[in-house]
Amino acid sequence: MMLRTIQKNGLNNLKRNNMELDKISNIELGGIDTNDYPDMVDAHIVSAEYNGVELTDAEIEELNCNSEFVYDCVLKELF
Repeated sequence: MMLRTIQKNGLNNLKRNNMELDKISNIELGGIDTNDYPDMVDAHIVSAEYNGVELTDAEIEELNCNSEFVYDCVLKELF
């Protein structure tokens, strides 16, 4: 799947069209505060790649809407 498709349709549309979250890599997180564990409400993805291509700010914003994915990334980072 090409990045142009991601930009055109947005990550939510791609997820519905079989976007594979496991193809997202090099995830950089921000806002992690261990005093807020287990909620981690301020944690968010700062940058990431999809199939080796860096996501745009709009795509990152869309990805951050998937709070379950973000939370899983935080747990992997911490533990």
